[in-house]
Amino acid sequence: MKRLEDKKLFLFDMEGVIYRGRGALEPIESAVEFIDYLKAAGKKVRFIGNATIKNREMMLETLRKVGVEADLEDIFMVGALTAEYISKNYGKCRCFVIGSDVFKSDLKKEGILLTDTEDCDLVVVAYEKVSYDRLNTAARALLKGAELIAAHMDRIAPSSNGIVMSSGCFVRALEHASDKKAKVSIGKPSSYFFKKVMGKFSPSETVMVGDNIDADIVGANRNGLESVLVLTGVSTMEDAKKAKGERKPHVVVKTLKELV
Repeated sequence: MKRLEDKKLFLFDMEGVIYRGRGALEPIESAVEFIDYLKAAGKKVRFIGNATIKNREMMLETLRKVGVEADLEDIFMVGALTAEYISKNYGKCRCFVIGSDVFKSDLKKEGILLTDTEDCDLVVVAYEKVSYDRLNTAARALLKGAELIAAHMDRIAPSSNGIVMSSGCFVRALEHASDKKAKVSIGKPSSYFFKKVMGKFSPSETVMVGDNIDADIVGANRNGLESVLVLTGVSTMEDAKKAKGERKPHVVVKTLKELV
């Protein structure tokens, strides 16, 4: 596609764009072909995600299983970036974490201390099958003075059983209970996330290819990137037609084959 020819960096969301499924993986038609096409044309390709149930190493394995050749340095996951942000801004603080074991492991690698009690400095929220008791503990911690950090604000996410609520729902509940806003949201669509993954590339040189209007398209448009919505994941053609302002994608395709 002509409007993408002069771009130098292509950012790909993964689940819903390159593959479907969290157990039996299903490669998405033409995704590998398009990525290979970009690499042959000398474009830089990076893979980015808000998912917190897999780390960078796990995502590298997943990509290779569906036929995508990638290097670890080209994979950016919100778990590692959240850990980096907390370590840099809060040091070895105590965190009550709503999130998977993988997400907690990312935090521990940065020397962050985890606690299961309300006596903490930060409440950090990612995705888990959270219980009312754990949400209640998080709310009490916030009411006692802890700050709230969101890994990301996705409302919904795909799963093997269909669409499920994601961490943004838990963050909003805790904000309401504590009357305290999250200090920061690390993942897409935040400027912090896109600056990290773009590195030396400028927004005008960069394309975001995603399936989620609220995370991928809003993030791209808000930060000055070219936005491409592919209709193989969360958002539908109806969603795209209704989208206005920063939610409106620059390009909409049914599959990535249309861009080759």
